[in-house]
Amino acid sequence: MANQPGIKRPVFIIVAMLTLIVGGIIGYFIGQANGSQMAKNTYLPLVNAAFPAPSGTIYSLKGTVQNVYGATIAITVNDPADYLPHPDGSPRATQTRNANTSPNTKYYSVDMLNIDKNGNPTATSITLADIKPGDTVMVKSSENIFSASSFDATEVDLIK
Repeated sequence: MANQPGIKRPVFIIVAMLTLIVGGIIGYFIGQANGSQMAKNTYLPLVNAAFPAPSGTIYSLKGTVQNVYGATIAITVNDPADYLPHPDGSPRATQTRNANTSPNTKYYSVDMLNIDKNGNPTATSITLADIKPGDTVMVKSSENIFSASSFDATEVDLIK
């Protein structure tokens, strides 16, 4: 009978350790749920105030020319839906869009360093043949192109 107190002590220690582990796991999940709820209720409105979501309506896109084939300019643009800053420093998501040109499309070379008397950058007329892969362009359309993968361009500005 002298051995019984020795047997009860290890069982008590094991039960206490299991209780602490189970309590820690339960506390972790409760804290995670409360933290997520607090972030949604407290911090999400602040983020939305500082970085409002895009309106869903855009008529121009700026990007890098991937290719010009026929009357279509393939450009790589930043994804309009990926508008929030990336705290980890990762780059924004990109998309490839196709701007379809026509005989009515206007082409300009815009020199941002050469300003006219009204304070606007100077623009000179160019042709589609002047646009090459790697160029930065601003493509404008008369339709909403927020999510359009292919659209009709009314103006293409080659940014210098």
